[in-house]
Amino acid sequence: MNYTKGEWRNWSAPNGYHIWAGDVHIADVGDKEDAEQSANANLIVEVVNACQSVNPDNPFAVAQALKDLYEVCNGIARLEQTAGKTCALCGGYLDHKKNCLFVLAQKALDKVESKDG
Repeated sequence: MNYTKGEWRNWSAPNGYHIWAGDVHIADVGDKEDAEQSANANLIVEVVNACQSVNPDNPFAVAQALKDLYEVCNGIARLEQTAGKTCALCGGYLDHKKNCLFVLAQKALDKVESKDG
């Protein structure tokens, strides 16, 4: 799938928000400047840029895999909760607070489930 590569950004204007990649106009969002339209434009730009950072050749594949990746992280985090006092994955031998896959999965979940924008 072809898409316009490069960092996407948006510009606000009295007639809404304009999404660009380099000097290529991608889309217009809304027809006026307001908080909801700004949030919509920012969401589009953030998602595209994040997906491009993971797989620059096919960011669409990243977007399609997000739900699956979330479920994997959620499953890993649940495993630790049932493992008891010793980490079932690293056995407590690694620096559990920084390097353990359970901890990294939980950090990713915390970020994904954040209500803050």
